[in-house]
Amino acid sequence: MKPLDRQHPTDERLLELYFAEGSVHGEERGADRQHLHFRLLDLGLSQRKVVAIYYAYCLLLGAVALLVGSRLVKLGMLLGLGMLTLLFLAWLARRTSSRG
Repeated sequence: MKPLDRQHPTDERLLELYFAEGSVHGEERGADRQHLHFRLLDLGLSQRKVVAIYYAYCLLLGAVALLVGSRLVKLGMLLGLGMLTLLFLAWLARRTSSRG
């Protein structure tokens, strides 16, 4: 990979795009409350509990990936966890959107 050449107009333009502030596709960039951690906080969970949920979920997925030997069983468990995740996210989206 070649070093960044600030004298080259293409590299300068890429830097401008990378560090650009403002709008993307006509919409303002910035944080919105649709991200999972904000939705969990809106349900009344503390930040510590949200982080604990993230860690537990990652630990569960990692344990399945590392400890289950059979590829078919591993695939089934990961698909099942994926479906449970999608159901939880759908429930969470409905619950937090109804709160306003």
